[in-house]
Amino acid sequence: MRHHLLSDLQNWTADLGSGIATNDQDFKHLADLINKLDVAMSNDDGTRTAGDLLDELLNYVILHFDNEELLMRHVAYSDYSTHTFEHRHFVSDLMALKRGIMTGSTPLSEGNYLKLTDELNGHIRSSDKSLRAAIK
Repeated sequence: MRHHLLSDLQNWTADLGSGIATNDQDFKHLADLINKLDVAMSNDDGTRTAGDLLDELLNYVILHFDNEELLMRHVAYSDYSTHTFEHRHFVSDLMALKRGIMTGSTPLSEGNYLKLTDELNGHIRSSDKSLRAAIK
């Protein structure tokens, strides 16, 4: 198994989270889904399994982002536009990855997995931590 940028649930530590309890619960679930995708890729479980996992991941990401954006509007977060742009960009990248994998134009590869985890990890560690600071 490859190194996980978002740790398995049993290895979850507070420094991976944003400090916002509901978001951190979501991040734990997202980490679990991404780790399942990694296992499926490592085991060469095929396009269908990866597609199903990407669907589940996409649906959960959208739900998480919707909830987070509601919170940002509620507190009149000053960086709302930039933060939501990052959300849209990630969803777009995830949809493109799924489409590519399902059509065979994008391989199930470690590079694609790492791009996905890097982008999500960076967002959590930077933008979501900034949101936490603005809420306090």
